[in-house]
Amino acid sequence: MDKMEKEEVLSSFSKYKCDLDNFFKEHRISRTDNFMSIQHVHIIDIVKRNISEAMLARLGKVYGTNTAYASLVINALLPLWIARLFMDTFNFGTAEEAVRQIKDQLAYSTYLNALNNEPLESDLEMW
Repeated sequence: MDKMEKEEVLSSFSKYKCDLDNFFKEHRISRTDNFMSIQHVHIIDIVKRNISEAMLARLGKVYGTNTAYASLVINALLPLWIARLFMDTFNFGTAEEAVRQIKDQLAYSTYLNALNNEPLESDLEMW
């Protein structure tokens, strides 16, 4: 996923827009802060930072920057979009398989960082 370019990822939006629209319509009236237990903090480092920022900008433009929808856009729609990218990139048949791979990848990355006593990149950027 880290080899994907911004234009390639952003152009995939139209492919997944129907899924994103449906998820937004179903969850906009309730508090939703994840997609299948994945939040933006879990997936933000899966793609390059400039790509995730561009993805958030696109989602905000389409679904609004209203604060009532901020958590839904950031914590649910972004992970949904990335899960769909995983499905296509790695030929997973279901979102569940993609989410399982994301969780496995996150766990392995956390393990390597702990083993090498290295903080996550996102931890460094907070300072």
